[in-house]
Amino acid sequence: MRTTPLWRDTRLQSLAVIALLVVGALVLVADMLLSWRAEAGTLALYEERTALLESKASTSPVQQGANQALDPGEGKILLDAQTSGLVSAEFQRLLSDRVERVGAVIRRVDVPADGQAADTGDPQLESLERIRLTADIEVMEQSLPDLMYAIEAGSPVMVVDGFRLRLNRKVDMLEGEVTSSSVDRPLSLSITLSGFREKP
Repeated sequence: MRTTPLWRDTRLQSLAVIALLVVGALVLVADMLLSWRAEAGTLALYEERTALLESKASTSPVQQGANQALDPGEGKILLDAQTSGLVSAEFQRLLSDRVERVGAVIRRVDVPADGQAADTGDPQLESLERIRLTADIEVMEQSLPDLMYAIEAGSPVMVVDGFRLRLNRKVDMLEGEVTSSSVDRPLSLSITLSGFREKP
């Protein structure tokens, strides 16, 4: 009786192929889990830094020179406009100025459906009207603290209602190895802001 060598046995070859596929799939899953864990840790660190910056910004007075000329709208606590449409436009202009000062870029600005005119909900602030704004901003990691400070420490007052921070993968893929080896990485910041004006 003639025996077939083990290495030529089709059943063993099939089992070997299946085993290799299973091992490859496990390696891919493990790599994805490690990447997700690393990214989650990085984003948690960004949020912690941002929260710390917000705390510092809320307790730090705005430093202005005695002879420094103020831009239109600066030096005031409340937004100044006659109508809801105009006050939203003024809000967007002020936000754009603060973002551009730190070298960041606004990709999208939107006024929520209920954001043009809303009560503050505080009986002590019945004379004020809340104006909401949402924006998507591209900012480098090293400039993020400066951006948050510029938004919250400037005047008129802007309050951060909420934000979401993530790595900007589109820019990261375009820049390739330069970005991956650099500490200063591109981020996408989705932020919701509130400003206030006196009720007409």
